[in-house]
Amino acid sequence: MPEKSPLETARSFVPIALGFAVLFAALAYGQPRHKPGPPPSVQAPNEAPDDPLVPPAIAAARQAVVYIRVTGPREGLRVHGWQGSGFLACVEGTRGFIVTNKHVAYAPDARKIEVVFHAGTGAQRWITAKPLGHHASLDLAILEIEASGLPEPLVCSEVTIPDAQLPMKAATIGFPGGSRGMTPLPRATVGRGALTRFYGGSQYVFQDLGTYAGASGSPVLDPFGEAIAVVHGGVNNITLAVTSQEVLRFLKSKGLHPPGR
Repeated sequence: MPEKSPLETARSFVPIALGFAVLFAALAYGQPRHKPGPPPSVQAPNEAPDDPLVPPAIAAARQAVVYIRVTGPREGLRVHGWQGSGFLACVEGTRGFIVTNKHVAYAPDARKIEVVFHAGTGAQRWITAKPLGHHASLDLAILEIEASGLPEPLVCSEVTIPDAQLPMKAATIGFPGGSRGMTPLPRATVGRGALTRFYGGSQYVFQDLGTYAGASGSPVLDPFGEAIAVVHGGVNNITLAVTSQEVLRFLKSKGLHPPGR
């Protein structure tokens, strides 16, 4: 067979190439076409919106959680201070009452205490607070604020959780890490874990809530969004929190009337 010239060889492949082109076009046309969607929204850790451990009731509870900033003494150009978390536990008229830890709100050299609702958002609201009382052995404290338009307070559960229900899913909302000088302030983050056991008669032990410095005073919530405890310490993946029954007794001892269900 005589050898074909390069031009003739190229021409012989044209029908084959056209055939493949038609085949691929037909296959592509028969496939469903997907419009490119919007870029995925950026989610902070532990805040997946479709996560069953953070249902709408817990997301709504975020409105009552506050960032707490305590300003201490000035040394030259440096002003000392620290941060923590807390939550609105009772509202009476224009007076609001914040629950947090004693080690957050009470210090002999504290000069000013401020709480921030909706921290890290365009609606953030700073309110000056004053100490109302503390419980040293439970590491609890109450701050009083005066303001109109306060959100709904969190409901502290009156029910003791039976051992038969443990471990039980739980979530916490607060400000682990504080602000670390950040401007604007960080948003409250949600940590997820489980209530595993009781400790010492007045505390719960939780696992994997992701709490560390700055989370002190954060509420721990059950799947229905009620506060079952207040964070006050921990190590590694273990969190200690005072039970809501102790919190209720403390609030009532100050003549307050926290909401209930």
